[in-house]
Amino acid sequence: MKLNFEFEGDIQGVKQNREKGVETEKKLLIDWVLKECIGMYFEIKLQSRRQHLPSVTSNLTDMPFYSSGGFHSSTESTALKKVSAFEWLNTFHEHLDKLPQIHKEIIMNKYLKRDSGGRFPLDDFVYCELHITRKNYYVLKKEALYWLGLQLIKQEVMHSEGVM
Repeated sequence: MKLNFEFEGDIQGVKQNREKGVETEKKLLIDWVLKECIGMYFEIKLQSRRQHLPSVTSNLTDMPFYSSGGFHSSTESTALKKVSAFEWLNTFHEHLDKLPQIHKEIIMNKYLKRDSGGRFPLDDFVYCELHITRKNYYVLKKEALYWLGLQLIKQEVMHSEGVM
């Protein structure tokens, strides 16, 4: 009988450790979404709207032109960054739209809107605006960030260096 009790205790310990590991993974994923996706959202949005005029100055030199690996155009590289930024934004919004409506509204109202001073709205205003309780809001916000993270972490475009 005592042996069975110790075995039950071991099972409970394993379950608790597994739950702690899952919670740690969830927290890491939520932190990644906040830092790497939502944190970069406004910069990438600006990048996608940036207009670049081509340089019209020519460089005159008596040295022959040697290319090191092909033609390089600042206009072309800016255009590629702009396309990458559009692709990043489209991917982000595509996956945001797949979330349940309440999760989408929480992320949109809390993280994708800023006031005139450039600050994010306070949580108190967001949950009042959405007509949900404070406790429910924090649970749903955590879920929303986690589910968005699960979708975005698989997308290669979200990890690309060419956007910025």
